Amino acid sequence: MTRLLLTREAIVSFFKRYETACIFVIKFLLGAVLFTSINNIPFGTPRLAFLTDSSLWVLTPSLMSLAFAALTFPASCVIIILDIALHTSAVPELCVIITLFLLCLEFLYVRMAPKESVLLIIAFFAHYFKLPYALPLVAGLYFSAASVVPVMLGVFICAFIPVTASLLPSVESAGTNLSEMTATFSDVYTAVLESFWSNQQWILTAFIFALVTLVVFAVSRLTFSHAKDWAVWLGCLLMIVSFFTASLIVKTARINLFAVSIFTVLSGALVEIFRFFDPLLDYQRVERVEFEDDENLYYVKIVPKIIARKRQ
Repeated sequence: MTRLLLTREAIVSFFKRYETACIFVIKFLLGAVLFTSINNIPFGTPRLAFLTDSSLWVLTPSLMSLAFAALTFPASCVIIILDIALHTSAVPELCVIITLFLLCLEFLYVRMAPKESVLLIIAFFAHYFKLPYALPLVAGLYFSAASVVPVMLGVFICAFIPVTASLLPSVESAGTNLSEMTATFSDVYTAVLESFWSNQQWILTAFIFALVTLVVFAVSRLTFSHAKDWAVWLGCLLMIVSFFTASLIVKTARINLFAVSIFTVLSGALVEIFRFFDPLLDYQRVERVEFEDDENLYYVKIVPKIIARKRQ
């Protein structure tokens, strides 16, 4: 155990010493995965396909990842929006709808709440690595109660991607024919709405994720011992029970309860691994101190941190 704690201390110390470089490398790797996955989504052949030629260095995934790593999060989102707009240009009408939605999200939410908006990217990677149930656990532990908004938006966006990809082959673009463009926009808009409302499982998932986020946030802020660990596993239990209840009440919901249970437990284990790099507390040496001044009586709970040291 001591060796494990020493390894943790070495990793944390290294990260703090080279924090800027470490964050840059992590963001670059995440950006590479993000832009590569966008390129692999079957959006069809872009009308501006010549721009994706590797000879145009400004649009290569590597340099987009560099920009993603170097810029602030709101500015990085603009690059993501431009990349998505480029790859959905096979149907300009659908491209305009998607781009306008993402730009509204960028200027009306991301720039107003840049910290909580990071959860939108976390939601993408959680779905990409098949562990979406980690999203509300992370949001509740490390963000405010207002994180329910990006959590629900993240579920919506991740549900939006396959719907958009499935619509592209069935939508016929008006091209440069201005007289037909209005009707095409109307048809595309109607098709998008019908696709979402015909499968409302994402609404159910968003509601459950929001509920779990609030419960994890509330429990993790309590002062009893191991509150954050209890919050993680209580959130996992609530998630499994909620999906089980939803499958009984909503008959049209297609929920694989076995998969939900397995991946929820795996998500909880993953979050606990990340929590290992949080400050470790020694709950066996908890002290409670009481003192007062002329105006107030104070009750203070002292929980020492565990600091591993090499034996001399």
